[in-house]
Amino acid sequence: MKMRKNTVKSTSKKLVVSNHDSFGKHNKSEVDYNSVSGIVNKILKPGETKTAIKPNELETLESMALAPTFSEMVVSYMDCKRMKNVDVYKAAGIDRRLFSKILSNRNHQPSKETVIQLCMALHLSLDEAEKLMSTAGFAFSHSKLSNVVVEYFLMDKNYNLDDLYEVFDSLGIYDEL
Repeated sequence: MKMRKNTVKSTSKKLVVSNHDSFGKHNKSEVDYNSVSGIVNKILKPGETKTAIKPNELETLESMALAPTFSEMVVSYMDCKRMKNVDVYKAAGIDRRLFSKILSNRNHQPSKETVIQLCMALHLSLDEAEKLMSTAGFAFSHSKLSNVVVEYFLMDKNYNLDDLYEVFDSLGIYDEL
């Protein structure tokens, strides 16, 4: 398993994150906090008339993302594993329209169950699954038996959702995700 190598540098009001992802690609992101500060201060001027944010300023903020979005990560894993859309959404047991929405809407917020179904369909390692979960705002919790079971399935490379749900049903933990 390849490890992700991160380098973080903070210079004046800039944060540079440089890393190598699990596919060996080099990624470098830079956030210019001076730009962020100017835009935020326009919004939060105390006691003054607030100034409207211009579209190009909003685009500047949106382009400063440090990490890929959930949909970008799904596409990246599909590309690396040479999987087709139809293979992924069928293996995940999700509707084609939902899958299309996930891929086309960078702001789509999937449910934790959908993310786990995609992790299984994409045959992700535990490390890869944790990264995909984090892009959707989730994490595996060792205080939930269902999460521990999912982690076990990923480590064991058992990507069969029917097996996973059978274990959930037997343990009475299906609704616990």
